[in-house]
Order: sequence, then C-alpha cells, then structure tokens
Amino acid sequence: MQLRDRIGRRLKLHDLHVLMTVVQAGSMNKSAALLNTTQPAISRSIADLEHLANLVTHEEDRHALAGQRPLVG
Repeated sequence: MQLRDRIGRRLKLHDLHVLMTVVQAGSMNKSAALLNTTQPAISRSIADLEHLANLVTHEEDRHALAGQRPLVG
C-alpha cells in the first residue's frame, strides 16, 4: 500500500478545518467557541493531525534511509 493511500484514509477535512480555525483564532479555546464545540474536541483533531504528520515524517525517513524517493507529492 502506498503512502498516499494511507494518508487519504486518515486525513479528515474536518480536522483541516479545525486547524485553520485554530490558526486564525489564535487559540484552541477561541476556535472551539467559533466552531461551536469543546476545547477537548479541538485538541483531539489537532492530535490526529500531529499523529498523521508524524507517520508521514517516519515514512519519508524510511524511504530516505533505503535510498528511495518518498511518494509524497
């Protein structure tokens, strides 16, 4: 299975929307109010994105160590 397939199954548009709102609002509490949800829900979405980013980073490192070109484009 290719990296882009694994990312596609885990990446959620909602989590990206949450991230954009956190960046624009400047805090998780403010973004929770703007999105009409709770701060723990915002934290979960951000944690999911951080976990996914870590998986992508490790996958790229593994390919680099093997002398292969990463499939992230």
